[in-house]
Amino acid sequence: MREKIKGKLKISSLKKLDLTIYNSRGEVAFNKKVSLSDYGSFNCDFTLKEDSPTGSYNIQISGSKKEEHISAYHYFQVEDYQAAQFEVTIKSDKDFYVFGDTFQGSAKGWYLFGAPMGGEKINWYYYLKPTYYSPPGYEGFDFTRDYYDVEQEREEKYLGSGDGVLNEKGEFPLSVKLTDNANMGPYILSVEGTVQSANRQYVSGYKEFFLHPGEYYIGVKPFNRFLSSKESLKFQTLVLTPDGKPLRGQKIKLEILKRQWNSVRKEGMNGETRWVSEKFDEVVQKFDVTSKEELIDLEFQPEKAGLYIIRASGTDTKKNEVITETYFYASGSDYVSWARYDDNKVDLVTDKKEYKPGDLAKIMVKSPYEKARALVTIEREHIIKHFFIDIKSTADTIEIPIENDYLPNVFISVILFQGRISSNNYGDTGEDLGKPDFKIGYVNLPVIPDGKRLKVTLSTDREKYSPRDEVTVNLHLENAEGKGMEGEITLSVVDLGVLNLTAFTTPDYFDTFYGERSLQVTTSETRRHIVDQRNYGQKGGNPGGDGGGAGATVRKNFIATAYYNPSIITDKSGSATVKFKLPDNVTTFLLMATVQTKDSSFGCAEKKIISTMPLLLKSSIPRFVRLYDKFKAGVLVFNGTDKKGEVIVECQSEGINLLERGLKKVDIPPGQEEEVLFSFESDKVTEGLLTFSCTMDTYNDAIQEKLPVKKPVLTEVVATSGTSEDSTEEALMIPKTVDSNTGHLEINTASTAMVNLKGNLAYLIDYPYLCLEQKLSKIFPLITAEDLINAFDLSSLKGQELRDFVQENLEKVYDHQKPSGGFTLWQDGEFESPFLAAYTMHTFALAEDMGYDIDQKVIEGGKKYLKSVLRFSKDDKRWNYPYGENTQLTVKAYTLYTLYLWGEGEASYLHTFYEKRNKMSLFGQSMLLRAIHMYGKDKEDEDMMVKELMNHIKLSPASAYFEGDSDRNFCWIYDSSVRTTALILQTFLEIDASFTHAPQVVKWLIDSQKHGRWDSTQENVFAFEALRIYFNKYEKASPDFETKASIDGKEVMKNFFKGRDTKCYSKKVPMSDLPAGKSVPVNFDKAGQGRLYYTLRLVYAPTDPRPARDEGISVFKSISPVEGNPTEDFKAGTVYKVTLSIVTPVERHFVIVQDNLAGGFELVNESLATENKALIRKLEETRHKERTYWWGTFNHWEYYDDEVLIFADLLKPGEHIFTYFVRAVHYGTFDMPYTKAELMYEPEVFGYSTMKKINVLEK
Repeated sequence: MREKIKGKLKISSLKKLDLTIYNSRGEVAFNKKVSLSDYGSFNCDFTLKEDSPTGSYNIQISGSKKEEHISAYHYFQVEDYQAAQFEVTIKSDKDFYVFGDTFQGSAKGWYLFGAPMGGEKINWYYYLKPTYYSPPGYEGFDFTRDYYDVEQEREEKYLGSGDGVLNEKGEFPLSVKLTDNANMGPYILSVEGTVQSANRQYVSGYKEFFLHPGEYYIGVKPFNRFLSSKESLKFQTLVLTPDGKPLRGQKIKLEILKRQWNSVRKEGMNGETRWVSEKFDEVVQKFDVTSKEELIDLEFQPEKAGLYIIRASGTDTKKNEVITETYFYASGSDYVSWARYDDNKVDLVTDKKEYKPGDLAKIMVKSPYEKARALVTIEREHIIKHFFIDIKSTADTIEIPIENDYLPNVFISVILFQGRISSNNYGDTGEDLGKPDFKIGYVNLPVIPDGKRLKVTLSTDREKYSPRDEVTVNLHLENAEGKGMEGEITLSVVDLGVLNLTAFTTPDYFDTFYGERSLQVTTSETRRHIVDQRNYGQKGGNPGGDGGGAGATVRKNFIATAYYNPSIITDKSGSATVKFKLPDNVTTFLLMATVQTKDSSFGCAEKKIISTMPLLLKSSIPRFVRLYDKFKAGVLVFNGTDKKGEVIVECQSEGINLLERGLKKVDIPPGQEEEVLFSFESDKVTEGLLTFSCTMDTYNDAIQEKLPVKKPVLTEVVATSGTSEDSTEEALMIPKTVDSNTGHLEINTASTAMVNLKGNLAYLIDYPYLCLEQKLSKIFPLITAEDLINAFDLSSLKGQELRDFVQENLEKVYDHQKPSGGFTLWQDGEFESPFLAAYTMHTFALAEDMGYDIDQKVIEGGKKYLKSVLRFSKDDKRWNYPYGENTQLTVKAYTLYTLYLWGEGEASYLHTFYEKRNKMSLFGQSMLLRAIHMYGKDKEDEDMMVKELMNHIKLSPASAYFEGDSDRNFCWIYDSSVRTTALILQTFLEIDASFTHAPQVVKWLIDSQKHGRWDSTQENVFAFEALRIYFNKYEKASPDFETKASIDGKEVMKNFFKGRDTKCYSKKVPMSDLPAGKSVPVNFDKAGQGRLYYTLRLVYAPTDPRPARDEGISVFKSISPVEGNPTEDFKAGTVYKVTLSIVTPVERHFVIVQDNLAGGFELVNESLATENKALIRKLEETRHKERTYWWGTFNHWEYYDDEVLIFADLLKPGEHIFTYFVRAVHYGTFDMPYTKAELMYEPEVFGYSTMKKINVLEK
């Protein structure tokens, strides 16, 4: 951590920071206070739990210094992964290409234990991706054409693909002609190669190259984009090679085009007319130019006003047409009245592209004045220096000595001042030509921070090692003058097969702290992510030991990070030495040293070492299997010696049944590998151990791998809930065919429905974006529920402090009122919102009832506006928002109810709105029902509306809700199922309608929260208000009671409730304590005053095979080739598409889908850099086509070795599809268990697919 003090990097005086790590689900996984060292750094260990979710984890570091809050962010990735056993690299004959060239290169497959992958399969792809190009140092120049002006869109292009076999060096030649008939500008050429190893592992490598549209670029720079038709345009041109060097002697043509449009109205198929515009360009002037090393100045005098295009073109030796286009506007009386823009810029030209401390920068000022006074400032985060100077010509020079403090760059600002030069001098348009004037220019001076770059040397005592060898690392650092110095080194030694998964590179603080800075913009740090391993199974880090295997030492200590030391302090000469032992991996390790000193100098270095053996084994086993799978597993045997030999391979198994003799013999040529497999069956749930050994002459090796055997557990859930003021009993039926070791009965008890509401109020009070709706929502519950908030301690605001807060915020609402009496969304808004006017006056009415002071002029204006809204016609422009008719009627119903709150309801509208009620949203119908109830003379209509609203209820075993309306136009009034459900509940309670499902609705509302709140401010306000009304109706008495829960007469739970408390008690009774196949009573004995709330939830695992089941959700699963029909027989080495279809008839909240994988499959993880990019592109295209909702569908997913978890905060009614890819890798017959979907907080709402067996066949 560094602090910028007047532009200089210093070690911060802040010594304590808060470190928080959030997992991929947004949950806090770790937090700790950390202390900065004397070097301004800290290190901290964080251990992932066994059940940690996969995905991207965020690190947040924060602290405070005086009134300044400091924060920084970073991230890392957590995955179930298998380290890559090899890597694929792409080489080329050039650094960049031009259309017309032929790409010549090669792909290379290389085992990380140091051997070529000769004879292995490869496929390759070539793609073009559009990009842009602008060489550095030519600010203001355009170098490409106007791509928005061409008919053909620039898009990704497929150039070709193929497959082949690597030669004995592990290489394959690549070649493709780079052509593009349209030649639509610069592209990125992406070359990708994917190699398949003998054990069907796949690794991709790719490289990108710049592909230029021609052998040169033409640059054009107009000095003004807007000018009068009386003025002339000055512009410059030059020609550069693709690497940015001036090219002389190239003939180019420049044309000035005046662009115009012909617009006509054409009749369509249905008789409607529409405008059709066609542009045409008229050439008004031409220039033929031969390029020079210097800029070429040109000038053009427009005769008419309009839009002009400068088009520069030429043809290179490869027949590529090179085009650059830019534009300018001319204004005048002969054309549309363009606005006049005064250009107060002045160009500053530096004598160099970059500087070093001690240099003298010379800056030429292209002054439009013969003489002027200039204010020169040197700036970045602040004004570093300033001075005045006289500019004595139109091309005078300013000299700036470059200091160390200017690292890594500074901005030079020059403001030219000129006083009045004449009087009575006016232009054609009447402007005062002699008035005082000024011009301003900026230029960035990059200052090379080489003086702060450390030279870091990292060496080892050898290049090649064997597992468990000791490695000696010598480290040395020097400053820019070559002098050794004391510093801090962080050294990591990591398996390259893991680093390659995310293309991780050695971190370099230098780029972070000395990258070019912008004016008034602080530097932030980003680095590429690295994978952290989630589980510690077969690839885990248990300590190694000796074992059997034909006399060989058994390798089993496979860990990704061989050594890590966060703080190695060098001596005064800059040297340090460390030693460590290698683990059992045979791979390439990358040593990464990141270095800093106290004077904020930085550097880094890296080095590769190889851990290998002459004869070695690499595992070829599934990552897991399931109970009763029959499969093949074994090893890849590599002969790294210089002679062919017979290799004896032996296998020993613990916990997994070996179906054949555990000994095989194979002949392997030198430098080649052979896969040796054995047949197994997993006949019990365990963590199996497979030990493989091999011998060839005097060479040997042995490895031990863990192979977990998993049993698919399908659980079902039944639940019920209730509430009572007395003792009560529930009958519980225990299924007969259940696993007694799986499942439980969960009993929950509470004394109130008002649980988990603190986060709701905190969210409203602390919400940072304060439009009118949010200002009102901030205070609405504080107005209506002051007693409740104080009783349950739901907010830090209490008593007079709460009332002062409300009063202050009520007065802020006045600024939103317009002269019409309506209210705008934003304080400086132009248009009134009829819905927000009703919401505002609703809030004011409740506030006045609670004794708050409201400006009476504001109230009268608001009521007047609401009455006018009732009279708005369907096409009235005063709606201001694109409300449809249904939304308009909903707003009018709310408006009418609000007027009734003020005692000024107009009964004549009740019948009109009642007849149109079915066009309203349920929110609007509820508001109309409330208005009818307040009117008190239409009991028949009131009862009918209650009945009709009840018809919309959606029931589950333990909860109930009312589904929001599907009309998308209701989004303008913040419609949602939570708000609708809350308002209907509140309405039924307030009008004393008979509503027996109130407790279930309350439970649904509580369970619909995420992170302690609902999704929007509107949802939070209306849900809280409904719960307040429920509390006032059913929980008047302060709880003071004891409750005992018993099962079949045996007490299992006892709790005391005294006073207002939101605590919920829970007890889980294991399935083994429950009698299978019997009905047992569950009794709640209650003594004392208050209301008891309880929930019973039975979770059990049926032991008999089950067909697909739908308990509120339907689940379907199919597996097919990426292009093709579903199948149940799979070829090893082939990629397949898994399609999950989840269907729900009603809206569901917080859904999780658990899709179990078969043991012979491995996931295609699109987050890994070693995955096939062409395949990922295909997956993204598939998902894009299948996604029918932008919201209300799956929004988070996690990949594991044995399952995919998919989450949705909200599932709209209908079908939801999720697709992912798998590879069939391991031979055998495997179980593919059920795919199950359930509600996280109501698991009794679920569904699952059928269970199948799949076969992975040898090709």
